[in-house]
Amino acid sequence: VVDSFRANAESRLAALSSFSASVTSYALHSNQSFPFVTLPDFERRAAFTLQLAQVLSIAVNAIVSQDNRAEWEAYSVLNQGWLAEGLSLQQAVVDEDENESVQQFQNQTSSGVLGED
Repeated sequence: VVDSFRANAESRLAALSSFSASVTSYALHSNQSFPFVTLPDFERRAAFTLQLAQVLSIAVNAIVSQDNRAEWEAYSVLNQGWLAEGLSLQQAVVDEDENESVQQFQNQTSSGVLGED
């Protein structure tokens, strides 16, 4: 049991470490520096990691010093596109799930097998 728990924990941490490395790699290759990094397609990039790590969410929290607070505040206002992008993707996933549920219900009712799955 202990070995299984340890292997599971290591697997989860490896998934999160890999995601962290990809964020850092993106920042380096796009000539951005923290905290002034906005990862495009965050929701898509994080989705696989969420499954592998078996976690509910992934958050990136910028560490902002007093020295760069004004610059950070301006940057964060100018770079809010990720919010709409993330919400749009989440809505598409919800719509897809709802469409699948509706299709499943229609199939069940047309076949006379309602409620059996």
